[in-house]
Amino acid sequence: MLPCLFTALLLVRVGTASEVQTLTYAETLRQVLANNPTLVSAEASLSAASGGLVSARGAFDPTWSADAGRSFAKSEYVTASMEGSDKNISFDWGTSLSSFMPTGTSLSLEWRNTYNYQYSWYNWTVGDFSLSDESETATYASSLTASITQSLLQGFKTAYNLQAVRQAARGVSQAQAELDKARLQAVADAAVAYWNLDYQQSLLNIAREALAVAQEEHRVVEAMLASGRAAPVEITRVDAAVVQARTDLLEAEASLRQASDTLAVLMGQRPGVLIQAASEPTAPLPTALDPNRVTEAALAQNPDMVLARLNLENAEEDLRAARHAMLPELTANAYYSLQGYDQNADMANAMAGIFNGKLPMWYLGAELSLPLGNRVDRGTRTQSMAELTQARQSLTLTEQTVIQETRTQLRNLELGLQKIHLAEAQLELAKTTMNAEKALQREGRAIQKDVLEAQESVSSAQAELARARTDYAVALVELGRQLGRMEEISK
Repeated sequence: MLPCLFTALLLVRVGTASEVQTLTYAETLRQVLANNPTLVSAEASLSAASGGLVSARGAFDPTWSADAGRSFAKSEYVTASMEGSDKNISFDWGTSLSSFMPTGTSLSLEWRNTYNYQYSWYNWTVGDFSLSDESETATYASSLTASITQSLLQGFKTAYNLQAVRQAARGVSQAQAELDKARLQAVADAAVAYWNLDYQQSLLNIAREALAVAQEEHRVVEAMLASGRAAPVEITRVDAAVVQARTDLLEAEASLRQASDTLAVLMGQRPGVLIQAASEPTAPLPTALDPNRVTEAALAQNPDMVLARLNLENAEEDLRAARHAMLPELTANAYYSLQGYDQNADMANAMAGIFNGKLPMWYLGAELSLPLGNRVDRGTRTQSMAELTQARQSLTLTEQTVIQETRTQLRNLELGLQKIHLAEAQLELAKTTMNAEKALQREGRAIQKDVLEAQESVSSAQAELARARTDYAVALVELGRQLGRMEEISK
């Protein structure tokens, strides 16, 4: 009854696998790079940072502007002896081009024109005496003005004025480094998940083989019991072995399903489809790796090291900018303007007046601004110095961590290789022992318990060999992640 129940449960469990997707190792990594949710988010962050850089550079784009306007004003006045009115109509328009340069220079060029029409009349009466008059004038004025403002102390350094651009560029570099790290981490996680899936497949195959062997052994013992060559207790032992084999098979199938779902999530897929690994773990390296050369490569290329060095460079730049901001603000201002004017509202004559240079206007001056106490800039400098110290300590700690983790993975590789060799030897010994126990059983010199234990030892040795090969493949993946090279993981 109990074996039948286990068989029914197994059929129900396996029957839930409505679809199977077979993938090689390379195909899996390609899907991870294309669909992993974390990578999609990191790529969006890089795109946003790139947009921020374009926006920051736009601060130095020249600005063109134009304006036009018309005004009208009428006034009347009445007294005991006088009455009159004024009417003024004007039309003003102009255009300008301005730009701020990284040298701390502000430049502008403006052309402005004004048409003005004025009409007035009055009537003055004193007794029998009356006097009235009216006047009408129309003028046109035009001017061309060039101005420049130059920072002489704070804001004189190009690097300081490009601070916003540098920060945006650092944001792009940071986002790119984060994306590279995310890619490396996603590929490494998928690689570990893939080899774990392959390991679970091996355990499932071992469990199936163990169940088949236990069932065959059950058949043999039943035949021996029927012929009187085995005690009744032996059938109990093989019954227990069959039950345990079915239990192990159920657990192996559940673990396989969980490993498949884990890999599916990393690939950006919905869990539920059973993924089957079609590749085998990487063969052991033919030669040992040089720890010193591998460590140097890790320090140069590890993504955490790249980010730590970038943070240090950013902190150094921030401190230089904070020290420059301690200077007073001193600016030189100058402008030169040419005027044109015509009393008959003739635009051509007004424009000609600009170029003959008869009505010049110029200004030259300077402005000094110094915050008393300057606590804002002093506080920013202190903060930047502290952040630089933190960045240096973070770089030192990251270096030590990378060295430690890299050497750990190198030891894991060496240990994994030894475990593979030992597991292979252990498997051969277990198979030899099982064959010997079966031979003794056929001669009546061994009990069923010894045969079952020998069979269990073979299954355990197979599982240990699969685990050793998986651990070695995972150690290679982790070493590739430390080295910052996806090609090492993709092998």
